[in-house]
Amino acid sequence: MSAPGKKPKPKLTNNPVPLPAPKWMNAQQKELWREAVDGAPSGLLCEMDRGILTAYVIAADGLIEAAKKVNEFGVVVKGPNTGFAVQSPFEAIKNKQAEIMMRAAGELGFTPIARSRLTKLDDVSAPKILADEPQGKKAQAHADAVTAQTGTAWETLLDQPTVN
Repeated sequence: MSAPGKKPKPKLTNNPVPLPAPKWMNAQQKELWREAVDGAPSGLLCEMDRGILTAYVIAADGLIEAAKKVNEFGVVVKGPNTGFAVQSPFEAIKNKQAEIMMRAAGELGFTPIARSRLTKLDDVSAPKILADEPQGKKAQAHADAVTAQTGTAWETLLDQPTVN
């Protein structure tokens, strides 16, 4: 279990699965889906990620379409009732889709920070020092912290200095 407010590290399964785009998606969405699946680290995505990936792709598609409209009409347009300059409604749509896309990208491991936190299941091999060993609370807390480090092996834990 991770500390409050701290996201757990996504783990690569080392077992890639095919994830075809849903049939109901339009051509652009299917292309975005394929780019996302092909660009993801091998073994990262699984069938359970389908919903988040769908949200990511739809948001990316919405972002592209809204950006096209902003390019066509501009960021500022005439208000329909007053004639005064107002922000284009497409700008707000573009910003909202970008927000949804970035949130989903972080959950899927698509952002640079999320990718830096990825670990392979093979690399997470550190067993905990058993709590029934007479080490005391500080020593056990230290052992737990060392164990939590990615790639820590049992032999490494035995070489750690004891904390009193």
